Amino acid sequence: MTRDAGSQPAGRQAAQGVLEGTVITARQIEAARRRRRRVWFMVVLAVLRTPGFREAVIVAVIALAAAAGLAKENQARTFTRLAAWDKRQAVRHAPKAVAS
Repeated sequence: MTRDAGSQPAGRQAAQGVLEGTVITARQIEAARRRRRRVWFMVVLAVLRTPGFREAVIVAVIALAAAAGLAKENQARTFTRLAAWDKRQAVRHAPKAVAS
């Protein structure tokens, strides 16, 4: 290497060699960011437009609704069993009336 090898690591020297004379303005950075966002937006739109994705979303919504209904039924059944158990315990532990 003809550069001052002792002053900087080799990786930094290579990076500076590539970037020498290159000026990137804030406007160019923002334009690149907008292009990248636009590409991602188009990709997402393309995925959302596919029939397979729509079918998957519909199936997922139906499955979630069914699971919610099952959970609600299970909760109601559990509460009914708990109420019956509590009633049996109240009768079992009720004070006995003394016959005179």
